[in-house]
Amino acid sequence: MSPSDEPRPREALVHASLVAVQVAFATLSVVGRVILREIPPMAFASLRLVFAALAFAAFSPASFGRALPWRDKAGIAACAALGIYGNQALFLSGLARTTATNATVLVATIPIFAALAAIALGRDRPRPRVLVGIAL
Repeated sequence: MSPSDEPRPREALVHASLVAVQVAFATLSVVGRVILREIPPMAFASLRLVFAALAFAAFSPASFGRALPWRDKAGIAACAALGIYGNQALFLSGLARTTATNATVLVATIPIFAALAAIALGRDRPRPRVLVGIAL
């Protein structure tokens, strides 16, 4: 590997961040089961949302001299409420009722159901490659 092939520091930070996110996502079922012994699912989802909002605020574009328009902030807040809090509240409520293994298996099937829904709604064509992926 030549020096020009080595990742630049910023690229390395991006890759490290992506790995950290995947590790956090992959361990949520097990860690979540432990935490749910002490904290109700909705409270845990709320805590995750608050800490994520604080983290994003700390690294927001405003921190780099670019402010987001209020319209964009409102859209981000709506997406966070539905896509983040709603998803986490439902996931953690289900996790409280099952094992970490069952939850992980169900989460792993999300792309399959998403592909089937896209085909059923006419958003995607049932191409052979997609159907083979679903079958696998």
